[in-house]
Amino acid sequence: MTQIGVFSVTSPMESANYRKGNLLSPPHLSYFALHSHSNTINPRRSTPSATIISQAKPQPSFGRERLLKRKPRSGNLRLAQDDVPTIFKINKALAIIAKSGKYGKALSHFIELQLTEIELDLYTFAIAIKCYCHLNRVGFGLLLLGGIFKRGYTPDVVTFTTLLNGLITQDKADEALSLFYKLQLQDIELDLYTLSIAINCNCRVNMVGFGLSLLGGIFKCGYTPDVVTFTTLLNGLIAQDKIVEALSLFNKLLLQDIELNLYTFSIAINCYCRVNMVGFGLSLLGGIFKRSYTPNVVTFTTLLNGLIAQDKADEALSLFNKIQLHDIDLDLHTFSIAINCYSCVNQVGFGFSLLGSIFKHGYTPNIVIFNTMLKGLVTQDKADEALSLFNKLQLQDIELDLYTFNNAIYCYCHVNRVGFGFSLLGGIFKHGYTLDVVTVNTLLDGLIGQDKADEALELF
Repeated sequence: MTQIGVFSVTSPMESANYRKGNLLSPPHLSYFALHSHSNTINPRRSTPSATIISQAKPQPSFGRERLLKRKPRSGNLRLAQDDVPTIFKINKALAIIAKSGKYGKALSHFIELQLTEIELDLYTFAIAIKCYCHLNRVGFGLLLLGGIFKRGYTPDVVTFTTLLNGLITQDKADEALSLFYKLQLQDIELDLYTLSIAINCNCRVNMVGFGLSLLGGIFKCGYTPDVVTFTTLLNGLIAQDKIVEALSLFNKLLLQDIELNLYTFSIAINCYCRVNMVGFGLSLLGGIFKRSYTPNVVTFTTLLNGLIAQDKADEALSLFNKIQLHDIDLDLHTFSIAINCYSCVNQVGFGFSLLGSIFKHGYTPNIVIFNTMLKGLVTQDKADEALSLFNKLQLQDIELDLYTFNNAIYCYCHVNRVGFGFSLLGGIFKHGYTLDVVTVNTLLDGLIGQDKADEALELF
């Protein structure tokens, strides 16, 4: 106890009635402790001299201040008025916790704050809404809107955008659109990001027309739609099989001062291939390289598929060989297309040579690739080689399908060994397949080819 004039100053180390509390660290006494409703000092403890509540020296980092408290005999927690933190400091501390990804902890403190007499502001609620959305509990975030309006605040565009994002994350595009339309009725200045989210929602619910209509709102607000907005619209049009409209929009983008990305070009190439205009898709490769992008395997695979669909196997192979000269990580599907191309041009031997590249890239050839090889061998009247490949496949841990068995049966019938073809029926049933018309027709043809008409009639 130190005597200064007529005042008695008690050191926190001398009094057992003082505690140390950490900011935002329950269950210790902190910012969030309730004030006692009475400002009267316990008469049995009062003395003629006034007692000044001492405050500990704050720590260097914000959010860990040590405050001195007094616990009267009534059991009510009480802070000196000067120890109550400002809402600015509280918001700052909550923001730091939320930014570190501890959303549950931030919400725990937010709930404590609601039980105090501290006046929360819009920013406090915005932090809590963001935390709820990150925890996929956007419903609780929406409930907090009531608390915002109750306190006379008007939520800003950031708060609404956070809720829209939360709804989108939970695949609630309809609810997000409903909230967006309510937002339009308020006197709130929407930003580009909010309008882009609304366009995304419309595209998700197959209302891409409404998404396109929002472009006018974007320009009206003085914004310039970015490539993400347009790419969302392109995807929405494709989802509704409006390929021509998507290409029309893309061509308009090429005329604008908008920096298109690789994904946008890939979408356009896909559209051209779907409408059998793969030549225009190939011409876009120049635009991709011009912008210093490197086409990925998806882009090239799309072009290869487009060429195959137009029976341009030679051009597809030429493109595939060019791809191999670049540092592009090819996938199994790309190799499968190339093997199919070699089969189409009766060069199945080159298809077999690609098996080494497949293993080199760390892939295991699947039954689709082997079926393509079998088909190529059959097309080239190399039934013996096809049967040799089939017998090897039976020794491998590869799941054969009905198409594989049908090819093998055809080969046996082609070399006048229809009995071996019939022996494969057990393998078909063993793998859980049901004979189809191709299987039966192949066996009938094989029997007739060996002048076994009676057996063919019996099978029929």
